[in-house]
Amino acid sequence: MRSITLFLSALMLLSCSQPKAELSMIVVAPGHFHASLLQKNPLEGVSDTVRVYACAGSELEAYKSTIESFNTRAENPTSWVLDIYEGEDFLNHIPESDGNSFAVFAGNNKLKSDYILTCVSKGYHVISDKPMAINADGYAKLQQAYELAQ
Repeated sequence: MRSITLFLSALMLLSCSQPKAELSMIVVAPGHFHASLLQKNPLEGVSDTVRVYACAGSELEAYKSTIESFNTRAENPTSWVLDIYEGEDFLNHIPESDGNSFAVFAGNNKLKSDYILTCVSKGYHVISDKPMAINADGYAKLQQAYELAQ
């Protein structure tokens, strides 16, 4: 529950800092259910089209299934449209941010710091579950991402 609160708090701050433009969400390698929980309800000011970058496999399929269940439930359905790039080279296909975009990370903790650094270097705001780094190399990349974000 604490991770979801962190997600929503960060999203509220992000949307307050960009009040006039609709925000765009990308989801990177959604390997944990926290990635889909952010989309449990419609998010005011966030585009319904979500770009997803991931390797093909069971984690991506689980994410897609959860989003579909949110879209098709009887009460308070969402209307998320997933624009998915599947491939081993998915990081290379993440475009530069337009300044109103944020990236969501909830998956492989070993690679999360690489994903965060890549997206920060492309101008994305970041919403991530914990841990964001699990070893010294990952921590160094996370520090670099924080420096870039400033």
